[in-house]
Amino acid sequence: MKLRRYLIAMTAVASLSGMAAYGSTGRTSDTKWTRFSHTQADGWYTTDDARGVADNVLLYQKNSGGWPKNIPMHMAMSDADRERVAGEKDSKEASKKGCMDNDATTSEIRFLARMWRANGDSIYIDGARRGVRFILDSQYPNAEAPDTRAGGWPQYYPLRGGYSDYFTFNDNLHINNMVLLRDLLDPYTEVGSILPVEWRADVEQAYRAGLQCILDCQVVEDGVKTMWCAQHDPYTLLPAEGRPHELPAYSADEGTSILWFLMSLDEPTAEIVDAVEHAVAFLEKTAIEGKKPEFVYNDRGSRIDEVVVDCDSSRMWGRFIQLGGDVAARVYPDFFERLKERRPRTLSVGSDTLRYELWRNAAESYDATRTHRPIYSIYDDTRPHHLFRFLYSFSDLEPVADSQCGYMFAPSLNAARRIRYRYLGTWPDFILKGQYPEWHARMERKFGKKRGKN
Repeated sequence: MKLRRYLIAMTAVASLSGMAAYGSTGRTSDTKWTRFSHTQADGWYTTDDARGVADNVLLYQKNSGGWPKNIPMHMAMSDADRERVAGEKDSKEASKKGCMDNDATTSEIRFLARMWRANGDSIYIDGARRGVRFILDSQYPNAEAPDTRAGGWPQYYPLRGGYSDYFTFNDNLHINNMVLLRDLLDPYTEVGSILPVEWRADVEQAYRAGLQCILDCQVVEDGVKTMWCAQHDPYTLLPAEGRPHELPAYSADEGTSILWFLMSLDEPTAEIVDAVEHAVAFLEKTAIEGKKPEFVYNDRGSRIDEVVVDCDSSRMWGRFIQLGGDVAARVYPDFFERLKERRPRTLSVGSDTLRYELWRNAAESYDATRTHRPIYSIYDDTRPHHLFRFLYSFSDLEPVADSQCGYMFAPSLNAARRIRYRYLGTWPDFILKGQYPEWHARMERKFGKKRGKN
């Protein structure tokens, strides 16, 4: 639909009394849009309040068909906000492109599909379909990267360069897209009802490519299948870095979501079964038994730290688990070489200006003997001497002197970092203790023998 129609709709909605009744629907600033978008009662979607939210969603939709992330689209917008958002629909700025990270785009597609089912207004189904086309267009290989491997998705599209162009399993981006595609192929789901018949072949092809991408990206270390990583290179499929605290590594968190998806398939192939069994074996091998992370709270109920405690009935994993074997020997030296392309960073200490090279931060802190153990890193652009360092202690350690200029830095996480990012967790346990045993027994009956337990 034309932008003018969006703006007219937004102006009309702003005058509705329903815009003042947000409290009745839980529309508060501390409610995340991605949660709000799918937790409302069926009857709400026919209200003026719902239509006001839907107009916000349509206004935020990019000309590419995608949506930005981390936007509270359920909150009221000023005239100035509407004008600004309307002007950014085709923005070339990296942060303003269509995004699939943090449940972006899939959440909006599902919301608009539900609005269409409830109201029958074509503006909603048109917006949802444009979002679906964005998912299809952005999948590798795409017009901007025709030589890449097939089936993965970047964080943003059009591509913006850097780590966001990698195949992204981080924050369940790939799995969210796969579940959406699967639901689109089911005419009995809310999103399935919006799929034009002539698009079905494209969606089927995208789904098959996405599934094969999962299988192709499973890392083979010294001849044995292991796990998946948060990002994979779209040309080589090798593990890749994200932000400075997201080093190339296996990911127990994202890997768990992938396992959930693979085990949810109605008719898994022998290849899929083999992938699951090997990933489970890797998680069993890398579990830290008898431990769990636990938050520490102050008297006001605020988190002030996270600690590791003994717990006989629990086990934990690193969000990032260091690569090993031939994979580590290939990935980490290449990673250090890529960091050489980054500009040196400086840090002012008193009257001195200290200079840091990021590749040295990484290369000199890397410990090859820590294979399959949790690794940590700190993203703090105000302290460039921390960027891309491999840290191996979750608990506080005494500061040590930096080898480049002698400045002291902490070789471990601090309390603020421990509570802001889930470096340790129990994510795989609900799979390993719940879904997997029944699934494994069913696969034994189907295929007649165990697979993948090398």
